[in-house]
Amino acid sequence: MSKIKQGAFQISSIEIKKFNFEQNQEIKEDDINEIKFNHTIGAIAQKKDNKEKDKFLVQLDLNIKANNNNNKNIYNISTSIVSLIEFEVKDEQNEFLLNNAVAIMFSYLRPMIAQITMLSGFPPYHLQPVSFEQFKVNIINNN
Repeated sequence: MSKIKQGAFQISSIEIKKFNFEQNQEIKEDDINEIKFNHTIGAIAQKKDNKEKDKFLVQLDLNIKANNNNNKNIYNISTSIVSLIEFEVKDEQNEFLLNNAVAIMFSYLRPMIAQITMLSGFPPYHLQPVSFEQFKVNIINNN
């Protein structure tokens, strides 16, 4: 049996908390020649009180705005997913390693966004992979 390494974690669940797709009803086919995208990503984690190991309830928020060349809004996507992250050991470094869990959560969102945009009659929007090395997860302690 191998020894558990520091930083090993398990994602117990990934659940979509919110997924809103709002399309501008006044858009005509000529308005969609070229679409420009702007997205924002944020994450917050709530630390759960546990004696043996660190547990965090993590929420990842993603907002996407699609505009045409004339800056006319085409559609907006707003989504939140929630995961329970359990680390194998209790360690202060686990808070910094939450970025890895957020990166995995983000990878679940990428194909969903592409499918929803495509099924809505638009070209599929493929979110590019994001480096979460410098990403900051805001942590709320459960006291």
